[in-house]
Amino acid sequence: MTDKSLFTSDSFSFRRVAALFAFYFPTLRKQLFIYLTVSILYSALLLIPVSDEMRVGFYSFFWTVIYWMWYLAPISIVGKGRMGTIDRLLPTKASEKLTFLLLWYVVVIPLSLILLPLCVEYLVYPTLGTDYQKFKAFLHLRLQTSWMMMAITYLGNICASLGCLYAVLKARHNKILFGILSAVGVQIVLGIIGAIYSGYELTAKAFKQGFNDGLAGKPKLDDMELVQMTFDLIQPSPATFVVLGIIIIGMSYLVWLCYRKLRKPSL
Repeated sequence: MTDKSLFTSDSFSFRRVAALFAFYFPTLRKQLFIYLTVSILYSALLLIPVSDEMRVGFYSFFWTVIYWMWYLAPISIVGKGRMGTIDRLLPTKASEKLTFLLLWYVVVIPLSLILLPLCVEYLVYPTLGTDYQKFKAFLHLRLQTSWMMMAITYLGNICASLGCLYAVLKARHNKILFGILSAVGVQIVLGIIGAIYSGYELTAKAFKQGFNDGLAGKPKLDDMELVQMTFDLIQPSPATFVVLGIIIIGMSYLVWLCYRKLRKPSL
């Protein structure tokens, strides 16, 4: 950081992005430690031989917590001058600050939360016997879904985190409250998009299959058969590409809003 050219060059510099990481990491490492602890805790619980219902409970609770920790992670930049007065004095470009923020909240944070539990779930899934039908059904739906649905889920989560980030950067007061409300608002919008997609794409398919199965006199489906039917119904289609395109446009708009705010910070 003693190289004068590092801060006098007008071109984008990854060295300045690295300098931002070095500057903010003492503040953000506590967040990283907490997130890694939650990830390790859930991964350890996956290996404990408890009942099927308890594993489903752990699964539902921890994935809800993990996702919301990701959505609200940008709140960590609030307070003690972070991204405020000190931020405006840093000799870095808005594009470099945005790159730092995207790397932290779109790459580092989700990896610290999600990577280990997913790896453990992949290892546990083949070992589950008949005593864990419900839990195996949940894992099957998550781990065996199409790349398209995985992309929609991941990009939707990024949108929620970016919405929180923009609110934190934009608000002059009550940053935490506005960050939470923004993440909730993005989730509501995504829920509406998902409901429209489900109504258009899935309901007709599910009704048709259920009607045909009823005429054929097929017995009631068990948990795994029901999950497999759902899995078959959510395979990529033209409507899925439309949903993915809408989410990508929304994500790009949120990135642009954050960049615009970083270029013109509040005084």
